[in-house]
Amino acid sequence: GGDLRPWQAWPATPMAPPTPVLGVHGIGLPAQLSATHYEVLRQCPYRFFAQVVLRLQTQDELEEGLARSDQGSWLHETLRRFHEQRELRLTQADDQAEIDLWLASAQAAARDMGLLSDGVRPHFRPHEMALPDLARAYVNWLRKHEQEGWRVRACEVERERRIDLNDAAPGLSLRLVGQLDRVDVRNGEHDESGGQGEREAMVIDYKTGSAIPLRQKVKAGAEDTQLAFYAALSEGEAPGELQAAYVHIDARKVETLSHADIQDSAEQLIAQLSLDWARMHQGQPLLALGDGAACEHCAMRGLCRRDHWQAPPASQAQHGQQAHPGGQA
Repeated sequence: GGDLRPWQAWPATPMAPPTPVLGVHGIGLPAQLSATHYEVLRQCPYRFFAQVVLRLQTQDELEEGLARSDQGSWLHETLRRFHEQRELRLTQADDQAEIDLWLASAQAAARDMGLLSDGVRPHFRPHEMALPDLARAYVNWLRKHEQEGWRVRACEVERERRIDLNDAAPGLSLRLVGQLDRVDVRNGEHDESGGQGEREAMVIDYKTGSAIPLRQKVKAGAEDTQLAFYAALSEGEAPGELQAAYVHIDARKVETLSHADIQDSAEQLIAQLSLDWARMHQGQPLLALGDGAACEHCAMRGLCRRDHWQAPPASQAQHGQQAHPGGQA
């Protein structure tokens, strides 16, 4: 007997990466931009479209435990309180007094943020056990930092800057906003006439976790979005040189990871940002890139349907073109 099942052919319709264009259906660009949002744009324009322009976000389930954001907020509040209380002292204290002040600030911040309540304290306990080592490591780093002439000017500083995009798009402007973890200052070297040199400023961003990606960031120079963005916000912070660094905080060691040539990186970032913003305003498609670790952990991966794309030929991929449907199924 022959096969009685009928045969039928359908043209293949592979799914290509989405390429939305702003301006359709009245969708426009936001009026302000943060360092985090611009880094998202650099990682994947489609992710920027979904998260920043459309303001889509995942709805997290209620979970027990301590979120990473809670840990970060507590650490920032601890350091803010520590430096504020330290500035009120009339004389310089010894290392043990500094450590005691750090521990008191950490406990007060944890209490006020509800981290010592019955439901949360068991999850905060591992961090609490590491507090003495963390305090000692930070005070040791701070002593060396101050020996280089640096002192704290302000913590948790809000900054903004408006840039005009008239060269690329007449009448278009953008407001850059951000909160700097800390700004330090120091007096420069004495000049030849014996006078005091210009004062320097350093923009500091606290970081926890692994130091390896931070070292890669500062080594990459202009590819480091966050510090370059904060440096752009800090234009005019001091009459002299502007510096920027991550301060990696760990119970074993606290270290400074400086971004070399930060002013050049900030200028390049503003120039590229202006170009990117103007091109999007003029209708440049927001491509879904689907590359790297940013894609592997992206909350918008199901929305762009990356796992269902047909890989475009190499020549098309290089020019950012979409794959053309074709073939038989």
